[in-house]
Amino acid sequence: MRFRLEPKRTMITRSFLIFAPAMLLACCNTVAVKQIAGDALPEGIEGRRFEGKWRGADGVTAVFRVKDKASGIVEVKTREADGHTDTTELALRLLGDKLVATAVDHGLVNADKPGMFFRVALAEEHLAVFLPKFDLLKDAVKNGQIAGRIQEDKFMSGPDGAQTAHKSESAVLDKFGIVEAGKLGGVFACFEPDPSLVFVREAAPPPKPVKKHPAR
Repeated sequence: MRFRLEPKRTMITRSFLIFAPAMLLACCNTVAVKQIAGDALPEGIEGRRFEGKWRGADGVTAVFRVKDKASGIVEVKTREADGHTDTTELALRLLGDKLVATAVDHGLVNADKPGMFFRVALAEEHLAVFLPKFDLLKDAVKNGQIAGRIQEDKFMSGPDGAQTAHKSESAVLDKFGIVEAGKLGGVFACFEPDPSLVFVREAAPPPKPVKKHPAR
């Protein structure tokens, strides 16, 4: 299945849908942020925890690589069952003691290109993605609890040549850190309780070569 995004929506969701296109089916309304979600860089991103090949639903595979450890940027190359490939970047941050990822463009998000974000639960063999609760955050923006805006979006979905138009809404937050989460009941209260996507590790990264020191 292919998705064709209208320009206004593309600014918000394109890179995220590359990473997990099946999510659009589970949640047409989206949440994005103008600054990278979370507050602090995870201490020492352990590349080998993320890196390697992971398999998701519908035959999607994803190869993770730590692109910039100092900035918390992970590169994700996906391949769908039909052979379609794409690449995106995710910025990792801590939200309290939980890990969140924001889809970024060359390591950045801003008011013109807000990025979608999600909570990540990472185990040895599984990686689960939890989407933000749209209704909760939409109401929080409307009530003035957190800063942001609500906008209408359009997108096309379906097989090539027979796509249909859909309307949805986006909650675009100015920022989302532990302060904002605290106003809404805490980190867990702000994300769906069930994962929208689960990856299973298919292959670990190759071992790093051992540096050999010349004999003295």
